[in-house]
Amino acid sequence: MLAKWGDGWKFWGSLMFKIKTFLKFSLFFLVIGSVAQAEVSSIGLRVDQVSKTLSEVGKKTVKRSLAVHLANNSTETQTVIVKYRLFGRDAATGDILVMDSGERSATVKSRATELIETTAATAVFNEARPAAGKRVPASGTKFVGYGVRVMDGEKVVAEAYDPASLKESWEKAAVAPKQK
Repeated sequence: MLAKWGDGWKFWGSLMFKIKTFLKFSLFFLVIGSVAQAEVSSIGLRVDQVSKTLSEVGKKTVKRSLAVHLANNSTETQTVIVKYRLFGRDAATGDILVMDSGERSATVKSRATELIETTAATAVFNEARPAAGKRVPASGTKFVGYGVRVMDGEKVVAEAYDPASLKESWEKAAVAPKQK
């Protein structure tokens, strides 16, 4: 009989240890989760790329603009600023360049959508080719993606990057020379 009571204390002690451990981890993840959680915004964002390509032998000219769709999910009208950048890659150096950038103000009514269209940027790419016994290297730029930020004052309420790695290039990328 005594052996059973001793085993019972081990069982209850082990159970209490498990409960305390579970509560500690739950509290930890509850606190970390609330700190790391992103702020919820009532502005939704979708971006479409609009492209027109003209191809010649050894040369490709692309005009690209963005169609930014904003959706306001709140019951109040919101005025925001849409900042955008079209990124390209220089064929000679491989550097990421800002092909076009700008910002537009938009007023999105309650439970409505708004379309913002950007100006078109042009990228001209000349392929590498042989000429007079030499190899002429590739030149020009190619589009690699875009970045869009929706600002409410100084606060970013929505953003989109394609590809996502361009978020790092938002501040760092140099401005490309204008192409015809």
